[in-house]
Amino acid sequence: MSNFIVSKYKLFQWLFLFPTSLLVCYFVTMRDENLRDYQNYLFMFNNLAEDVEPSFRLINKLFFSYTDGFLYLLFVYAFLGFFLKIYFGSKFIHKQQGLYLYILYLISYLIVFFTLWDLIQIRYSVGVSFFILGAFYKNYYVKLIFFVLAVLFHYSMILPIGLYLILFFVEKNIYRLALIPLLLVVSSFAMKQSLYAEKYTKSAYNIESVPLLSGQYFFIFLMFILFCFLRRMVNPIFKKEVNIIFLISTSMLFLMVVMAAYFPAISDRLLSMTTFLFLLCLFFIKGKYYKFVLTVFIIIFNLWYLKTYILNPYGLLYNPY
Repeated sequence: MSNFIVSKYKLFQWLFLFPTSLLVCYFVTMRDENLRDYQNYLFMFNNLAEDVEPSFRLINKLFFSYTDGFLYLLFVYAFLGFFLKIYFGSKFIHKQQGLYLYILYLISYLIVFFTLWDLIQIRYSVGVSFFILGAFYKNYYVKLIFFVLAVLFHYSMILPIGLYLILFFVEKNIYRLALIPLLLVVSSFAMKQSLYAEKYTKSAYNIESVPLLSGQYFFIFLMFILFCFLRRMVNPIFKKEVNIIFLISTSMLFLMVVMAAYFPAISDRLLSMTTFLFLLCLFFIKGKYYKFVLTVFIIIFNLWYLKTYILNPYGLLYNPY
């Protein structure tokens, strides 16, 4: 009987999720050329830089000679960025937490993160996909492979992966908490000395960081408080992984505040991932009335992001042309 259930589950993954994701990836590939970063990636494709990630250089060389080579590159990134997150939700949330929470995860990803990551920050999106898969896979070799791939697709994944690996080999939460201040100091110093600091200074990037009294920070703090109250209800199968993800998110929250004044672009990049990781933690909590609590939060959370970033004429889909 159990084998039959597993086979039905696999059928759902490969007969529904896979073709649906391919269709979504096709539309992502054929998106408006005037959307943010599209022309930037087209320039990168035609003028390959030495400092770009090895994965981008490899995919570029594979498709550069083709007439529609750039579209093929976009499709590969769309597939790895979008499908892998959908697959992650299916494997870890749907399988362990049930269909209802998986649907909430899908809705939240599509409304809040899909536009920013899969239409704009495509390299970053793939890095996040490999990171979360590595974070939750139990097999150490598979975990390591996913982490290496995450860094090869976006160098910024070094930060969450470094924090994860250090905290993973510390068994007790009390010791992990004691390590956080030291990790924050080391991470801040490393980021200020990195190439990202040079590239994303306030003067170079010419943007202001998101203020602490904004809606984005409000939801982050709310998720932080929710998890602190409900942390004992985390699914025991992934208790260690979820607690580590929560500590990584908390560390990144402090880094965002520290970096905001001098490196607003780095702070803003951390903002989207921190929001996603905090939200991810909430999908691994169990409880009799928890589904109702999470549903109310998800509705408010998604409506705010939908109004602010998607329906806003000057939001993420804004086309200046």
